Amino acid sequence: FPRDHDPALWKCLEKLHALRNALAHQIEPKNFQAKMAGISSTFHPETKFNSDPDVNFEFTLWSLFIAVADLVEKQSAQVLQLIPG
Repeated sequence: FPRDHDPALWKCLEKLHALRNALAHQIEPKNFQAKMAGISSTFHPETKFNSDPDVNFEFTLWSLFIAVADLVEKQSAQVLQLIPG
C-alpha cells in the first residue's frame, strides 16, 4: 500500500511496534501508560471508549487487528460456472 494509505493506521502500528520493543527490553518501560494512551488516541483521536485507559487500549488493539486483517485478507474468488474441458 502507498505510504499515504490510512496514515493514522500506519502511525499507530509504528507506535505499537515501539511499545513492543520497549517491553522486550524492560518489564515496565518508562511512560508505559502514556504510550498505551498515545496509541489509542492516534488510532481513535476523537473516540474514548471507556474511562479506563486499559479498556481503551484493548479496544484499540482489536480495532487494529480488524483494520490490518481487512488489508491483508483477500476475498476468495467465486466460481460462477464450471466448464468441462
